[in-house]
Amino acid sequence: MIEISIEKLKELLSYNPATGVLIWKVDYGRAKAGQEASAKNGAGYKRIGIDGRKYYCHRICWAISYGYWPSKNIDHVDRDRGNNSISNLREVTQGENCRNKGINPLNPHGYKGISLYKRTGKWTAQIKVNGEKMHLGYFPTKEEAAAAYDEAVNSTHGEFGVTNQDLLIGRNSWLRVKSRKSA
Repeated sequence: MIEISIEKLKELLSYNPATGVLIWKVDYGRAKAGQEASAKNGAGYKRIGIDGRKYYCHRICWAISYGYWPSKNIDHVDRDRGNNSISNLREVTQGENCRNKGINPLNPHGYKGISLYKRTGKWTAQIKVNGEKMHLGYFPTKEEAAAAYDEAVNSTHGEFGVTNQDLLIGRNSWLRVKSRKSA
């Protein structure tokens, strides 16, 4: 895919790396200079239309900051798809990006990595490591299954792992927990 040149981006847009906000430097189509240059899509990502193409803001922010288009995915460390501050963005593989996910909104159990095994009435925990599913066992309660999943995340996923405990603590505390784990 041919990307817009970074020089053109810098002519059109001003990027604040602390806030993650992109502002139009010039009038562009219906947009006026000084206006924020993005709109959220249905998935919560900010995008910008330039020359008839849509670009994800997190990729533009990366390109403006580092002077090259990322060859991999760009991950939002705090999982907030609208937070494009440069300290919240990192270049990752698809697998690393998948590890930094919260609970699927369709998950009826409230925990990652677990499900009810209806045949026995027990809870099962599993995790994916390097594309392979690993069965972690059967447990009498969903909390015990979630704890087994969390233990596996901590031993296999490194800085990208998101445990059920991290999700229960909340986003702001989660960032403090993750930075302590990395230290």
